Amino acid sequence: MLEKTVIAIPTHRGLTNAPTKECVRQLVAAGAEMRVGTGLADLAGGRSWLLSRCLESAEAQGRTCILCVDDDMVFTVADANKLIEFALEHNVAASAMYPTAEGRLAATRYVTKRQGALTVERFKVGLGFCAVPVKLLQSVRDSFPGPASYTENGTIYPFCESRARYDREPAEWVAEDYDFSEKLGGVVLLPIAVGHLKTVPLYADQVTMERIANGEELERRLPAYGVLTHKNDNETERLLDARR
Repeated sequence: MLEKTVIAIPTHRGLTNAPTKECVRQLVAAGAEMRVGTGLADLAGGRSWLLSRCLESAEAQGRTCILCVDDDMVFTVADANKLIEFALEHNVAASAMYPTAEGRLAATRYVTKRQGALTVERFKVGLGFCAVPVKLLQSVRDSFPGPASYTENGTIYPFCESRARYDREPAEWVAEDYDFSEKLGGVVLLPIAVGHLKTVPLYADQVTMERIANGEELERRLPAYGVLTHKNDNETERLLDARR
């Protein structure tokens, strides 16, 4: 399946995560073409530019699928093949499952559609690991009156827009990945688990802070309860006041 695929990787500072680089290297070794958009501080515009370039490349080479991959994902060749195979077989966008840094699934229910004899729920998803058939992306492109802009690096189609939607009740802000999901008619979420790399700051826990505030001796190594992924500024102020 990968010999039919162009990988689209948007990134601001480059592909720097070693685990993701190795995963992508394996996809390329299996026949995929890789397109990396670097310096993309404007994520909506950057994704649109990259998808426009990937579609251009896929059409020129006769490739049939674009695999959106974020620069902080961990996956296998088998994960990619299963996702691409399903997307091409049904001509739908398909996403793997992964959590956000807050521990929530990177997907929201969108619509329910018929798929052959089945009724399949479709989602608005993050674009961390999502396969889009070229035919489907072409239909989205052809629905636009034309490119959103012409640049020295090629035309850009507004595949991904981050904007307020006032035609809904209540009005809502739609991020660029959810906007793209809607333009695709929703995305099928498959039971394929992939990893999402996130750097999380660690903070000392309440017990440890109390011991420091009271001048108590700490264990040589912090126990399991000795770190948290969040902090309580009110407790910090209380403990500092107790020391003054």
